[in-house]
Amino acid sequence: MLRRRLWRLLAMTKNKEHMNNYTKLENELQTISHFNNILSILYWDVAVNMPIGSGESHGNEIVTLTSLVHSMLKSPMLKELLSKAKEESKNLDEWQNGNIREIERKITDANCIDEQLQKKLVAATTKTELVWREARKNNDYNLFKPHLQKVLDYTKEVAKVRADVFNCGL
Repeated sequence: MLRRRLWRLLAMTKNKEHMNNYTKLENELQTISHFNNILSILYWDVAVNMPIGSGESHGNEIVTLTSLVHSMLKSPMLKELLSKAKEESKNLDEWQNGNIREIERKITDANCIDEQLQKKLVAATTKTELVWREARKNNDYNLFKPHLQKVLDYTKEVAKVRADVFNCGL
């Protein structure tokens, strides 16, 4: 038992320089995850607490933060860290290699979507949430229709791009 622990410690020490790129990649993704958690709180706030007149300000904040996350996922530094971590994958455990595959999928997904399209979709989605509340309150769903159509159009556009990149049909 003790011998096994010593071998594991030795292996961890030996692989420390290899883990460095993976650890850096993991730290970058943790920062992105923190921003996504903040976005979740903002979305919740818009949906639950936001007075109808205040929505535009929060909508702009959501667009800005989403754009920041999108840019971080598209950064050359993140791609380089991923590439280096993949080169060292034989020194990583199964869980870490699974993380690398998931990170690669996220980066590929972010890189296939144009930043302007991403902003338009997020802005339209946020605005539609606010219009929906007004339409429901006034029982006027025609007010909601054009906003929903915009969201659907942008979503179809994103789906088409993803289908092309990931080589699957719609």
